[in-house]
Order: sequence, then structure tokens, then C-alpha cells
Amino acid sequence: MIFIILVLIICSGGKAEEKIEVTSVYHVNAHCVLKTGNRECAAEKINQIAENNGGWLILQKPDIINLRMPVEFMNDFLETIDSMGIITDKVYNRTDHTAQYLNIIAQIQARQSLLNQYLAVLDSSGTEGIYPVSRSVADLQQGLEELEGSMKGMLERMKYANVKIYFRFFDRRQPVATGKSNFEWLNSVNLHSLLEDFR
Repeated sequence: MIFIILVLIICSGGKAEEKIEVTSVYHVNAHCVLKTGNRECAAEKINQIAENNGGWLILQKPDIINLRMPVEFMNDFLETIDSMGIITDKVYNRTDHTAQYLNIIAQIQARQSLLNQYLAVLDSSGTEGIYPVSRSVADLQQGLEELEGSMKGMLERMKYANVKIYFRFFDRRQPVATGKSNFEWLNSVNLHSLLEDFR
């Protein structure tokens, strides 16, 4: 999830389009253990909910589902999973990437400042200095594009939570009435006679 108040976004041409100050950038991870009587039905419903809300499936096995879900739908999504059976374990955490994000912004600012200096030199240099300066300008522009791509990629990844759901089978069938108990000591007692004594 990302809380943004104000981010330095620099376009490929080297001009700042808007200034934004970041307060927090983090990635959400969640996992839970769901006891259900019908894993297939629960898995199908979970996949459908994720798809309807812009999420997608990463991995599905009989005992686990791993998917990506937009962060803004996480609370509703987890509540829906609660209604599918019994949740025996639930973990919800966030990994802070603010320092990494601010580091990328600082690198962009530094390269942009250097690029502006090179462009000023390029304007005033003679024909002899054009080639080395223009080469440096091209390298800086390429570096800026790579950093901008990293920044945008990070922000895009932070929009989606990583969710894992582990299934445990929950047998809802009633025990078969055989007259036998799982407790051996009860089988050794003449229960019928004992009940007759209380009548």
C-alpha cells in the first residue's frame, strides 16, 4: 500500500512535472489457514473474487492458493474468506520500502542536476567539445530512464498485496452410528444396563 502526499516525477525530457513528498511506501503480505469442507468450491470462489476485483492467480495446488490482490480490496477479501469456513491462522504484515524508494528519487535528482549542467555546457561548447559532452548527456538520459522505470515498477508492485491461502480439510459429516465409541473404556462398559439403572 502507498500513502503519497507529494513524489518527484521526472519525465524523459528531463523536466520535473510535479513534486510529491512521500510519507510511506510498503508492500502488503497476507496469509491464512482456512478449514473448509469443500476446498475446490472455496478455491473457485476465491479465484473469482480476486479476478472480479483486479487480482490474479499466481499458483494453485490442492492445499494452497497464491494470488495478487489490489490493496484497497484486501479488508473485504479477507472478510469473505472468513465466511467460507474456519480460519485457524491469519497473518497480515507490511514490508516498508520507503528508504529504497527515496534512494531512487535521490539518484534521479542527482542525475537530473548533472544532466542540466551538461546541457548548459553543450550549449556553450564549440564543435570540439560537442562529442564527449553529447555522449555524457546520452548516458545520463539512459540512466534516468532506467531509474524512472524502476520507480514506476516499484509503485506498481506496491498496489498489489501478496496473498496465500492454505487449505485444511474440515469434515462436517456426522459420525456413523455403529454402537461403538472411539473411547475404548466406553466400549467395555455395559452402557445399556447402566442407562436402565437410571430409569
